[in-house]
Amino acid sequence: MAGTQQLAGQGCGPRLSILMVSDFFHPNFGGVENHIYQLSQCLINQGHKVVVITHAYGDCGGVRYLTNGLKVYYLYRRPIHAQSTMPTLWLGAFRLLRLICIREAISLVHCHQAFSTLGGEALVQARTMGYKVVFTDHSLFGFADAASIATNKLIKAVLADVQHAICVSHTSKENTVLRASLHPAAVSVIPNAVDASEFEPYPNQPRYRPGSPITIVALSRLVYRKGIDILALVIPEICHRHPHVNFIIGGDGPKRGLLEQMITQEGLASRVALAGAIPHECAREFLLQGHIFVNASLTEAFCMAIVEAASAGLLVVSTRVGGVPEVLPPDVMLLAEPSPEDLLAAVEQALLLLPQLDPQQQHARVRAMYNWPNVAQRTEAVYRAALAAPPEQDLLLPRLRRYRSIGSWAGLLFCCVVVLLHWFWRLLEWQQPAEFVEPAADWPGIEAMLGGADEQQQQQKIARRRQQQPQLDQSEAFIRVQGTARTCAAVVMSLFLSCCVCTLPCCAQQQQQQRAECSLLILGYDNGQHGVSFASLNCSSPYGPLPIAINTTHMQRHAAGFKGVTLVNSSSCKERAATGKPELHSHALLYFCSEEQLQLTLLQPVVQGVKLIDAGSASSAAADSVDDAALLLFGGRIQASIVDGQVSSNTAGSAMLVVQQAEPQLYNTTVSGHVGPVGVGVLAVDDASVSISGSTFSSMSAFAAILAQMQAEVTLQACTFSGNAFGASDGAAVILEGRSSAEISRSTFSGNRGKSRSAMHASYNTQANITDCVFENNAATEASAGLKVCCNATAYVSHCKFINNTADSAAAIDVVNNGQLHCIEATGCWSQCFLGLIRHEMHTTLGCL
Repeated sequence: MAGTQQLAGQGCGPRLSILMVSDFFHPNFGGVENHIYQLSQCLINQGHKVVVITHAYGDCGGVRYLTNGLKVYYLYRRPIHAQSTMPTLWLGAFRLLRLICIREAISLVHCHQAFSTLGGEALVQARTMGYKVVFTDHSLFGFADAASIATNKLIKAVLADVQHAICVSHTSKENTVLRASLHPAAVSVIPNAVDASEFEPYPNQPRYRPGSPITIVALSRLVYRKGIDILALVIPEICHRHPHVNFIIGGDGPKRGLLEQMITQEGLASRVALAGAIPHECAREFLLQGHIFVNASLTEAFCMAIVEAASAGLLVVSTRVGGVPEVLPPDVMLLAEPSPEDLLAAVEQALLLLPQLDPQQQHARVRAMYNWPNVAQRTEAVYRAALAAPPEQDLLLPRLRRYRSIGSWAGLLFCCVVVLLHWFWRLLEWQQPAEFVEPAADWPGIEAMLGGADEQQQQQKIARRRQQQPQLDQSEAFIRVQGTARTCAAVVMSLFLSCCVCTLPCCAQQQQQQRAECSLLILGYDNGQHGVSFASLNCSSPYGPLPIAINTTHMQRHAAGFKGVTLVNSSSCKERAATGKPELHSHALLYFCSEEQLQLTLLQPVVQGVKLIDAGSASSAAADSVDDAALLLFGGRIQASIVDGQVSSNTAGSAMLVVQQAEPQLYNTTVSGHVGPVGVGVLAVDDASVSISGSTFSSMSAFAAILAQMQAEVTLQACTFSGNAFGASDGAAVILEGRSSAEISRSTFSGNRGKSRSAMHASYNTQANITDCVFENNAATEASAGLKVCCNATAYVSHCKFINNTADSAAAIDVVNNGQLHCIEATGCWSQCFLGLIRHEMHTTLGCL
């Protein structure tokens, strides 16, 4: 059961394998989601293994890897309210949880948030299997209303058998102890933290000068419990009393209409701005627009937003509720009762104190008070205390006594549930013994931290279990829940893990691969100063600064603020990357280069509103000059992972350019609004290999979304190409040229417009394998609307649908000039195509079943 290994060369105790469980995790945004992510990253940096279980968010399902090898199981469970999932009567997910715990060699289970149905179920099920469990409560609950009474009774039952509980404030601890009838010694207080490096004031930011305009900002979900009703009463009064004060409010929710009504009635459209939902990566830029931060919440256990605002150098005004008074000292935060009169008085006091505020000094104080490594160390101490609990606690009879104590009828009912779970677990142990379950391969970064002996032991264990159970499925695709087929991400991860398992002995003999992690934010374009309006690059690597080259015309004024990188010129970058195409990077905005093998992770990068070329110029000369006007360029031996990226509203040659054996992977990334006379979303050339999963290419006015040339390889899974306009005569969503190849599965091509082609084009000795794809509502004015195969290219089409595509002079599928097409069950409605579903000429090969 327990998965503990001793870290080689590190005297920090046994290595733990921790399973985090909650309904709330990325890509959803919130305090709990950020807490789980940041805590997991710090625990991984301390040498532990962390796995997260949550429910799927839209197309984000299956098994995925985030920064630093954080493995996430996105289970296909239906949310019913505020991202909390439908209960499964305790048995539905038990088998899956058991398999994950065994495969990942879990030591301890950590569940988060009382609202989480998934976390509550996992807590009881993990205790049934004998795992030690820790629970973190992030919220406060009442005691009087019916919903609170029912929730408190359930929490009392679920936490009756927990080893230890964690609360984010002393007020939250008192609340949890009372609600769950826990002993105070079994509850620890570990506050949230903030990554202060992400919320730094502007360098050399001056103090506020009296008489200058003042901006007050608020950032929260626009819901009742965040005090939006109070804020709507305070804002007009402040504006009428102080003409030099303006407001910017970030966030979205059902109370947005109330604020809009207030702005209209009071005539404050020029002084109060509603910024809408603010992504977390843009929160710093939003906060730095203001001088004072206002939090009007009616209930809070901790409130991360006020810590982030204080770290950014803002004076904080907050209501005195929950655990908020414990968060910041009184000279940094002014407190008020949750009423319009008190909040108004506190804001006016803040206006008087603002000239005394030193943003840089305040940031330094907050950085010293809150940091995630300290939170991780304290949490690890709780883990080790929980693991040291007597094993007698895991026996069935002592557990039943604890559950029986929660109440006369509730205790008896819960004892019946626990007995049922116990017998179901025994049945699973008999049906599939733990020794016959194949262990999952660890992330290579973790294996590198362990000694070679540990790798050999793991490899030997895998080999023994394969001999015992040769028919076992060795992929991660077993996690398909309730018969759903939406496991594209799981298939991608399974292929990766299978390669890891098969090549561990070889990898152990090779030189340890370097790795780096970066956050990237590039916003806007300033014509007046000839460069992007804002650029931030922060990289972290144990091997030293990461070499990059930048376009000095566009980014020079921001380079001084880059962290963890060393700037080199384009020629030096070319030499490091051994790139044989020097003309391809002469105008790239940002060029990552490495002469050694490098695993580069870009988590949630944003590139938005950048203009590198003139979109109105479509001459051949202009087309030749913009081929290399890329936003991001990857060259050499870089294996880049771009997770949850957003590249939107840019005018450039290509959004991402991949050259010379680079191997980037895009997960859940959006490329939209890209404009350029020969613009491309992702351009892969010169033996490069690109893997794209769960990503979207939409609203582009360009030459192609994906262009592969010169023996490049492209893999597309569960991608969407929609609403693109390819103005060039031969533009299309996916274009293969020059002995390139593509594997495309479960992708959708919808509503694309072009001239001689609109969805996909394969030519010049290329090969494409297309499976389970949909071509719908695409239109071409001159030739094929769906798929065109020509010039010795070969396409294998299997189980695809062609629906309502429009081709004025050709067919949905066009095979010409020695093209070869082999199709199995290519069906659909093609009545709007001039020549039907398939057109093929002489000297072509056509084979269909």
